Amino acid sequence: MVQEEASGTALRRERRLAAVAFLDLVAYSRLIEADEEGTLDRWAELRLQVIEPRVAERKGRIVERLGDGLLLEFQSAVEATGWALGLQAALRERSVAQARGPEAPTNAPLAVRIAIHVGDVVTEGDHIHGEGVNIAARLQEFAEPGGVVLSAAVHEQVGNVLRYDAVDLGPLPLKNIGRLIRAFSVPPIGPDGPHRAAALPSHRPSIAVLPLRSIGPDPVEPYFAEGLAHDVVGSLAAFRELFVVSSNSTLGLASEAAEAAAQALVVRYVVTGTVSRRGERLRIAVELSDTETRSVVWTDRYDTPASDLFAAQDAAATRIAYSLLPQLRRSELDHARRKPPSSQDAYDLVLQAMHHLYRLDEAERAAARPLLLRAVQRDPDSAMAHALLAHWHLLQVGESNSTDVESDRREAARHATRAVELDPSDPLGLAMYGHAVGFLFGQLDSAVEAFDRALASSPNSPIGWGMSSPTYAYLGDGPTAIARAEYALRLSPLDPYAHVFQGFLGLAHFVNGTHEESVRWSRRALAANPRFVGVLRHLTGSLVALGRQDEARETAARLLAVVPDFRVRRFLARYPIQDSARVEAYAALLLQAGLPE
Repeated sequence: MVQEEASGTALRRERRLAAVAFLDLVAYSRLIEADEEGTLDRWAELRLQVIEPRVAERKGRIVERLGDGLLLEFQSAVEATGWALGLQAALRERSVAQARGPEAPTNAPLAVRIAIHVGDVVTEGDHIHGEGVNIAARLQEFAEPGGVVLSAAVHEQVGNVLRYDAVDLGPLPLKNIGRLIRAFSVPPIGPDGPHRAAALPSHRPSIAVLPLRSIGPDPVEPYFAEGLAHDVVGSLAAFRELFVVSSNSTLGLASEAAEAAAQALVVRYVVTGTVSRRGERLRIAVELSDTETRSVVWTDRYDTPASDLFAAQDAAATRIAYSLLPQLRRSELDHARRKPPSSQDAYDLVLQAMHHLYRLDEAERAAARPLLLRAVQRDPDSAMAHALLAHWHLLQVGESNSTDVESDRREAARHATRAVELDPSDPLGLAMYGHAVGFLFGQLDSAVEAFDRALASSPNSPIGWGMSSPTYAYLGDGPTAIARAEYALRLSPLDPYAHVFQGFLGLAHFVNGTHEESVRWSRRALAANPRFVGVLRHLTGSLVALGRQDEARETAARLLAVVPDFRVRRFLARYPIQDSARVEAYAALLLQAGLPE
């Protein structure tokens, strides 16, 4: 404990543990610019009528009002988290009620993001400061509008007390914090609630999806359980790397154990599950089993409204299918690594290469190329291997690691073209072809055509939606670019490629002029890969556009640390923006951050 004299008054400083919350109004600067008086009135009303009354109910106090935010302290992490989750639910209900009211508001409802941390703070009278406060303030930048971010310290304390679905954001780099801080995101919730085999048929992973079993006193209609399995099979069938048994072949096996079904169908992986009705909601539980190792690879549970069974079936099937794929790849990668190198087939090598590519590190990327070349040698007709080789060369150029840009451009185009020739309807190959011709050659119309073909073949392909986002950004269509990247993230939230889609979303917001959102998504992408050059570029531009010059210069310095010879004019000379005015505007932002011309 320390005492100091200041202005003739004794100040008592005390260090203690506290549960700190930081609330921030989303897009405050943009709202003020558009309608200063109206925004201030709406914000004051929201604070006084909805936000602040709930604080005392949860044994908290408002430490400081910050214009566009609040700094709060609570007696425990449970009280702080309960307040945050309850507040976001109340704000959602309020916006829905207003929209359905007789006089719907002309302005979009205000949204807030909240972060909570438990840590050391220093008190001086009624004020608190120190690292615990700084961490909470920095974590809120990673929260979604309408969402909550919890530090790992909070999540560990409240996870067994409160019910919520959280996404592990991993260790995050926070400004002026000397260590990485692990955090968990509780995303916004919609108004309806939260949401061993015989010889294998081929070298591809083989999987069967059994009809779900209806359990509980109120049975679910049989067509729903069978239809859900059918839709999951349809989504999985879009992945050319899998061998998926037809749903017609599994209809009579719903009551069979996973191993018995696998033996009958000659597959390795089996998806089983149950569905039950609880009031007006359905609960779906699914399980992926590896019958060769007799292990459960993955389990998950979904709650969905029962009011529209067809809509529930479609939404649940898509989510299940795109959650299954990363688990299947991870399991197959583990099997591939246990094989002697001489017995590894093309698919084993492709999986190992994907593992390196997803990390987006220069050394990891270098390790991916020889694996892909070996895969092509063992199977020259592997469309997937050619598509990923195209991706490898694209990354060399996009991440400024290429020692021969012209050679990498040619090789990217050659492998992407070959992938499409081998499988004209494969969304992966078409997506890589579209990105190659758009990003590397500026042929944006051809890129759009390729992405349209990819999505016509597989309407729920995350790679098709996500990879198309930059093309629309280059065209200057920010809203479409944003929508496509957002949809890719919704389709496959567990995708190891998700941080790339987050980077694309940051680019889309940069083009759209929604720079605060660009900063938020760009920083989430950089949390997964701090050396992500493409993201560092547009993040620098957005920070300058927001007038955050010091942060922009810091980001520009990070960019130069990764690419010391980066030059603004040389970069933009190859960048596929075809509107000269937009090119000059981008250049001006980068130059203002101190990047060399």
